[in-house]
Amino acid sequence: MQKLLISDFSQVLLFPKTISYSGSLNKLYNQVVAEKQNFEDFYILNEPLLTELQKLEVEKVIFTTGTVQNAPEIRSKVQAVFKKIFTVPMIGIQKTNSEAYTRICEELNTDPANALFIDDTQANVSAAQQAGLQAVVYENNAQILSAIESWIRNDT
Repeated sequence: MQKLLISDFSQVLLFPKTISYSGSLNKLYNQVVAEKQNFEDFYILNEPLLTELQKLEVEKVIFTTGTVQNAPEIRSKVQAVFKKIFTVPMIGIQKTNSEAYTRICEELNTDPANALFIDDTQANVSAAQQAGLQAVVYENNAQILSAIESWIRNDT
């Protein structure tokens, strides 16, 4: 059966260039666009992780809350790796609700037991686990790639 990798976007695939920045990357993006500033001055795309994810022979989608993933500066790189992007407004359910993950799996005709969710927030990871997905909190690329490798080897 096909495995499905679901990844959050902000703080997994995209980071603020200023390490001390702790606000919403989507809110920052709205400010960057409004003030016509340079995207690359504010963000770092996690290209090493994207490169590794692209090599995986599993279906890959994003589940995120906002719109920064649609920035023209990074859109082609994101679309080269991920089949589809789901957003909270699109499905109408918060990431802290297990029904969100059930709905994504249903839409993609995937058993939740065959899905892995990656997010930087424990509450979202817990909700995915309640829906029957394997889920892990992102800490760094090495840790997440190890978790993905274990998940792929484990035929559920």
